[in-house]
Amino acid sequence: MNEVDSRLDILQRRYHASLSTKRYEIETAWLAVRADSRDLDHRTMLAGLVHRLAGSAESYGYVEVGNLAERVDSMLGSETDKLGTRTQIEAVERVLENALPVIECLLAALQMAADSPPRDTGYKNESRADPS
Repeated sequence: MNEVDSRLDILQRRYHASLSTKRYEIETAWLAVRADSRDLDHRTMLAGLVHRLAGSAESYGYVEVGNLAERVDSMLGSETDKLGTRTQIEAVERVLENALPVIECLLAALQMAADSPPRDTGYKNESRADPS
């Protein structure tokens, strides 16, 4: 294993070690949103956590987690930043209700990933050592 592969392995292990925390943060934000769907701060927090997970999970070999996070991210979309009229609040509540089964699948996938050994990203540095 060369230096680049070694560094990638360290990053992979760090990401894997963070999965339990990511799950906890998403679950906590989700429960806060479910308790008070009118709280814009909680909705923004949930959307940000899911968005970051959607952008990173597949890069570290967690394809299912990434796909589920992308689905939740697109479901939450622009509706979660609306607050004001009764119609907007009802729209947010519908989005959250529809997101419930996907969020539950995402949390389960995160737990399974955290409980499993770190994934291999499949990337290996193909550069050759300098022959000189």
